[in-house]
Amino acid sequence: MTRDGGGDDGVSSCDVGSMTRALLSPREKSEVVAEIVAAASHEPVDPGAVWRLGYGEDPDEPPPVQAYENRLPEDRLCACHTSPLASFLCVLGLPFFCLPACGSCLTVYPRHAVVTTVYGRFFHNFTTPGLYFVNPCGREAQVVSLKQTSVELTAVKVADANGNPLVISGVVNYRVVDATRAALDVLHLGNYVKVNAHASLKRVASLYPYETRDGSPSLKSEVEQLSRALRELLQRKTAVSGVKIVSFELSDLSYAAEVAPMMLVRQQAQALIDARSTIVAASVSIVHGALSKLEDKGHALSEREKSKLISNMMTVLAGESRPLPTLSLSDVAFDPHNRE
Repeated sequence: MTRDGGGDDGVSSCDVGSMTRALLSPREKSEVVAEIVAAASHEPVDPGAVWRLGYGEDPDEPPPVQAYENRLPEDRLCACHTSPLASFLCVLGLPFFCLPACGSCLTVYPRHAVVTTVYGRFFHNFTTPGLYFVNPCGREAQVVSLKQTSVELTAVKVADANGNPLVISGVVNYRVVDATRAALDVLHLGNYVKVNAHASLKRVASLYPYETRDGSPSLKSEVEQLSRALRELLQRKTAVSGVKIVSFELSDLSYAAEVAPMMLVRQQAQALIDARSTIVAASVSIVHGALSKLEDKGHALSEREKSKLISNMMTVLAGESRPLPTLSLSDVAFDPHNRE
């Protein structure tokens, strides 16, 4: 990574960009998320708009209004009259066999809901745990779990903004907040969420490069904003199913196998360049400080002596191998009569 300024602070520009974005206000973060969602969904998004009640980021917000209206005002323990035809058939068959009485019981377990229909029409959504007596004639019941569910997305290959192939995967946590939509509006709820999660993951990952050197947004530096954008985008896709997306986190992000060795060589070369740049910058600072202190102490040096001192100190400080002391014979006056 390139260095900011003179390189003495040891902070990369990418790290500075990440720290700057971490100091954004909630309003500014929402604007960043709205921009990502708008780019991924090709639809304008108002960052100040409040998402439908019950489908927001707050896990403790009240549930949304149920999409289908219950026929009963509350969860009654006994619901014999579900429809005129069902009541007539139940009364007609009761004297001959006890099947209506035996098949009319429904059990609702904690954190579950039972969505009932009568002859194809929605009847009631039972959410209070207990045993209920419901007319079985023409009745169908679907059990929907209201527990929080985690879905691990298998690793998929996607191209980033620079066209580099990446391997990316994620984990989605969701729960059903409208059992009537989950039972009546979608087929195979778990697979529906998983397919849309894969589509959202591929779309958002293609908007940014894997990493950058100038501090601009990337997949590695925008983890928080990308997670919020993924959650928001998937929420918009799955709201029709009565599902609330609790979180959408990236679990794996790396280069694909075919380009990983080349990218590793590039990263090693870049790390070597950064290290040498730091060493050279520090060496220049040390040499400059040494010359300044010598002049302050009254040791006047000629230009030739300054050049020689600078060359020797830079060789010692910035050289890769251990320097060996050498003495130039041209600097020594030769006297053939002097035997010492």
